[in-house]
Amino acid sequence: MNKIYLSLILHNHQPVGNYDFVIADAYQKAYEPMLAALEKHPAVRAALHYSGPLREWLTKVQPDFIKRVRTLVGRKQIEILTAVTTSRCSPRCRRRQAGADHQNERSGPQGFSAWNRSGCGWPSACGSRICPRCCTKPACATPSSTIRTFKYGGYVDDDLFGHYVTEEQGHPIHLFSSLQYLRLNMPWGKVGDIIEWLRQAAAP
Repeated sequence: MNKIYLSLILHNHQPVGNYDFVIADAYQKAYEPMLAALEKHPAVRAALHYSGPLREWLTKVQPDFIKRVRTLVGRKQIEILTAVTTSRCSPRCRRRQAGADHQNERSGPQGFSAWNRSGCGWPSACGSRICPRCCTKPACATPSSTIRTFKYGGYVDDDLFGHYVTEEQGHPIHLFSSLQYLRLNMPWGKVGDIIEWLRQAAAP
């Protein structure tokens, strides 16, 4: 059987202005238990994304959680996917936000990954400005893209294994799309069914 590599990205989000007790409940039921599970299983590697409003709440209310995340980053078990706090800010703001996330939540001088939220296309201003070093180095941005963006281009599900390389103003960008089956079934489906689907996908 051929190997298949599952890129596991956990998207954690709270909207601007949500009630503290609602975020606290989600923290107790989801965010903290998942982090604890990753701490107990160091062989499991994943990427984590915390949207701006949630990250600000965690920094203020659960600072130890941020320290634990950085510990996992330090041992190269997880990668943080950055993103702008709001899609309505200026390109300069987007660059500053991405740079702040990069400095605060990643270690080392490598390129970083970004979450392009579901339903959005790829704004032309983002490609070259998302790099925290103002794109003085190539191959610095590796955004996560969406199913819809690819399918509008005529791609089908079988085309979305692996990744694609595009560019923005001469700077390479690696795009990874979600697979529709996994997007719809991983939150709600049975683990055994998903593993069997992955095995069939890996079959020659």
